[in-house]
Amino acid sequence: MKIAPPHADMSDGKLDACVISKLSPPRLLRLFPSVYSGSHLNFPEVEYFQQKRFQLTTQPVVDVYADGEYLCPTPVEIAVASGVIWSSFPLMQVHLP
Repeated sequence: MKIAPPHADMSDGKLDACVISKLSPPRLLRLFPSVYSGSHLNFPEVEYFQQKRFQLTTQPVVDVYADGEYLCPTPVEIAVASGVIWSSFPLMQVHLP
């Protein structure tokens, strides 16, 4: 499954994000299989962007998870930190040379 765009690059220092507009159930069923090939980016309801930092604000407030771990409620700012690995369990920060 290629939820991230097929051309996403883990080393470019940017976050790749897909935002999907509200879809009707039939439209969602039509779009979902395209995730396996990465062609979901061709749907007009899918917006793709790359940024070094972005803020996610929702109404109502929702919980934010990363790799299945709860992080915090929205709003949240997400950013790329070059040469740093963050871990939510245990809480630690590792600096790479």
